[in-house]
Amino acid sequence: MSGRKILVAVDGSTPSRLALRYAAGQCRVCGAGILALRVINTPRFSQWIAAHEKLEEEMRDEAERILAEARAIAAEYRVEVETAVREGYPDEEIVRAAQEDPEVVMVAMGASGKNVTQRKLLGSVTQKVVAAVNRSLPCPVVVVPGDEAFLDRLGMRPS
Repeated sequence: MSGRKILVAVDGSTPSRLALRYAAGQCRVCGAGILALRVINTPRFSQWIAAHEKLEEEMRDEAERILAEARAIAAEYRVEVETAVREGYPDEEIVRAAQEDPEVVMVAMGASGKNVTQRKLLGSVTQKVVAAVNRSLPCPVVVVPGDEAFLDRLGMRPS
């Protein structure tokens, strides 16, 4: 895929799927593609990964399932999608991916991720990525709500 891309941070949560649908709708309008990025939070799980090789394999399998879902959603909207997996702190890797790819013109994220305790608040990863806009992120960040009604209001359902 060449040309403009919207980077979508995906973690398998409903908010990240909604961010993906929002980005796909935008891509359909402006002719851009999607870069679906799954970050495996290896620093958070490093002690368990070292002790359990199988955990790393399970995390990679989960990443592939999440990215397969991202490809399916992009196909519903008939937009091109590229997928990537990175390891590290999610906020840092999302910012780094946007910095390293000059074709990324926007980052789209769900308001919260898989952490159930943060569902009512803006997720910590999302907060850190938004904060990077003033410091180092070369593009805007769109944060989508966790309720899919906004897709209907914007007319962003697949055709």
